[in-house]
Amino acid sequence: MKLRNKEIFPAHISKRLPPQNIVQEDEELFIHEYEKQIHATSFVILRNADILIDTVFCFSHFSFYPTSTHINGSFSMEDKIRRLKLFAGKSITIENGVWITQNWTWMYFHWMTDALTRLMALEDHVHKQPVLLPLSYKKQPFVIESLDILGYPYFFYSDTLRVRVKELVLPSHTASPGNYNTYYLSNLRNRFIKPNIIPFRKIFISRNQASQRFITNEEEVISLLLQNQFEVHVFENYSLSKQIGIMNEAMILLGLHGAGLTNMLFMPENGNVVELRNTGDKHNNCYFSMASELNHSYFYLQGMGDGKDTSVVNITIDLLALKNLLNLLN
Repeated sequence: MKLRNKEIFPAHISKRLPPQNIVQEDEELFIHEYEKQIHATSFVILRNADILIDTVFCFSHFSFYPTSTHINGSFSMEDKIRRLKLFAGKSITIENGVWITQNWTWMYFHWMTDALTRLMALEDHVHKQPVLLPLSYKKQPFVIESLDILGYPYFFYSDTLRVRVKELVLPSHTASPGNYNTYYLSNLRNRFIKPNIIPFRKIFISRNQASQRFITNEEEVISLLLQNQFEVHVFENYSLSKQIGIMNEAMILLGLHGAGLTNMLFMPENGNVVELRNTGDKHNNCYFSMASELNHSYFYLQGMGDGKDTSVVNITIDLLALKNLLNLLN
């Protein structure tokens, strides 16, 4: 039975500034992101809800909640039947919990921007309750670290069991993927940043350990960056706390399109974010949008890719263009 369904933030328009170094011929890459409709944020409290693998189900009115648990807001009838079969097996019952995951939030970017912002939305409305997480999330150290820093308890469950939750808090997404509710994203940033820090570091995120989506001439790029007082970091080798500590002191973050740029979340306001992008890509603008919502100045540099798929492309950086951009930043 539904106890209440409450809107806590109204729908609104997000307006974003163009990149600091935009040129006319690149306007088409960004112009469609300058204004975006951000939907309202709400939450519902469900009584006697069931967690079935990675979904929420309420038996009293025989309903799933796919818009809260799946990135595309739906899943197949075959998947529903497979999950309902858990009613024939073992179950556990817990008193209460909060659901913030969807089928992409095991990844760093989506955990930080999609899952944790849902927690921020509840802070003024619901007492801190355990965050319910699939057991597989234990493999992602940043999940536990971030919840510990934010002061939230958590409960890992096995997806082979049906988990009955006597009272489940189910917040909506605060924005569609790649977009953000500025209020909640900024509140999250404020929870990670120490006060009275004067940023001074220039950070380059290396992907030299990646098997794909790397800079083909990274050695030459790094040589140029070192001449401009940049530090080189491979963030996946660090704990979340170490990453936060570095980024708290950063005034410039530069890197290839990828999850490492999510760490602009830990930079003090008014930083500079430089994204190395695949030439002609006008679809992957999540970091441009994120920089704007966090009040960072966004710069970009296009590199020649060996394909069109930004998720796997390797790119070559024009060193003269990079040198000119660094001069602009300086």
